Order: sequence, then C-alpha cells, then structure tokens
Amino acid sequence: MPKFLINKDGVYYLTTGRLLEYDRGKAKTPEQRKGVDEVECEFRRIRDEPHTWYESVEVTNDEFGPVNTGQVPGGP
Repeated sequence: MPKFLINKDGVYYLTTGRLLEYDRGKAKTPEQRKGVDEVECEFRRIRDEPHTWYESVEVTNDEFGPVNTGQVPGGP
C-alpha cells in the first residue's frame, strides 16, 4: 500500500491506514466511473479554494518507521 508524508503548516502526517483508490482505468461499472467523476470534481473544487494545498511525498522505504507524537483524532 502506498504511504505518503504530508506537510501542513510545519506539521507532518504519515498515511498508514486504508488508502482508497479512484482510478478511471480500473473502473468496471457505471457506479465506479461515477465515483471517479465525483472524486475528480471534489478535488478540483477544493484545490481551487484558498489554503487547501499541502506538500506530499510518497514513502517507498519499507524501513522508514519514525516515532510519532500523537494520532489525528478520527484517524485510522
């Protein structure tokens, strides 16, 4: 599963839970295609608002395992 580090205002977040995928190339049903359309539309809407862009990088080093300072409320 891909993991990502996100930097938001100097605070770093590491995705470690379930990561959902919306890939038009893998969509097999009309419902899945509609889901991809919804995600694309919402992404564009949020992207165009102020203060919604954060740096993110993919972590490919399996040995990367820093000690964290807490967990985001409502997270996995």
